[in-house]
Amino acid sequence: MAQRNVEIDIMKGIAILCVMVGHTYWRPDWFATIIYSFHIPIFFLISGYFAKTREESTLSGGGGIRKNAKQLLIPYAIAGVVSCGYALIRSVHIGDFAIFTHELARYLLAWDKTWPDTICDLWVAPVWFLLALFWARLFFYYLSYTGKWFVPLCVVFAVTMTILHPYLPTPFCIGRGIEALLFMVIGWTYRKYGFPVWSKAIAIGCWLVSMYLGTIDVCAFQYNCLPVDVVGACGGTLVIFYISKGMAQTFLKPFFSWCGRNSLIILCTHSIEMGMTIIHVMVNLLPFKIHEVVYFGIKHGVALLGTWGYEVTKRKIRKYMRFK
Repeated sequence: MAQRNVEIDIMKGIAILCVMVGHTYWRPDWFATIIYSFHIPIFFLISGYFAKTREESTLSGGGGIRKNAKQLLIPYAIAGVVSCGYALIRSVHIGDFAIFTHELARYLLAWDKTWPDTICDLWVAPVWFLLALFWARLFFYYLSYTGKWFVPLCVVFAVTMTILHPYLPTPFCIGRGIEALLFMVIGWTYRKYGFPVWSKAIAIGCWLVSMYLGTIDVCAFQYNCLPVDVVGACGGTLVIFYISKGMAQTFLKPFFSWCGRNSLIILCTHSIEMGMTIIHVMVNLLPFKIHEVVYFGIKHGVALLGTWGYEVTKRKIRKYMRFK
């Protein structure tokens, strides 16, 4: 079995924690601008770095789809079942089944989010990423059949979808998957050919410029200056990589690498936690008022604890099945 790259795990750990912080309303605007500039692109860039074209893959097209679905669609389905189950309990409790039917429709349709509104408010957050990555990997693999046209087609498809998304909303986050092709093909190109040092310096410079221009939002197809923001996201990813290399030598390594290894599960538990009004109710029942930082610390702590519980349970089930 190939040894995991700890620095990549730490990068993903930093990014998934930034995703969680990005979904809290108490964070300063300047901090949101920083994390939004890289925290979603970094996952697509890493995925592209490890992606394989048709010529590179040892799996058939069907085998690749099954592996992709197992890794991404099963966690999405689990998050959907838990979230809809909780919504059903709430619906029965208050006698309003609109809560359940709306939650069910969200997970079954998963419309792309538009800016600033949503299509029928039927988009899923933050597990939209799982569907988007599924489609991005699928399009990436089958576009690689085009040979020398592979990279240009990925870029054209991604830019076209980003421009046309207000007029071409898609279900199941297909549009976001096409948008993500741009970052995936950049990650693949970096692994295949590498980039010179001067281009990395330019990318980091673009990252600083993109933050000056304002907040980008990959989820909402929002870019202030598409070329600068995309190159800047690559620069931000490079900065996180250099930070990760340093963190790999510190006491922070175990926690952040654990978060990176379990980033997809953390994403799911965070999505479930976001819809759990029971946490809000329990906090309001306290005889004293707690600070917002503590409140979101509790919520995010629940998500991390849920991930740990899932990991332990999966490990025990595998051990039981092995000795059965």
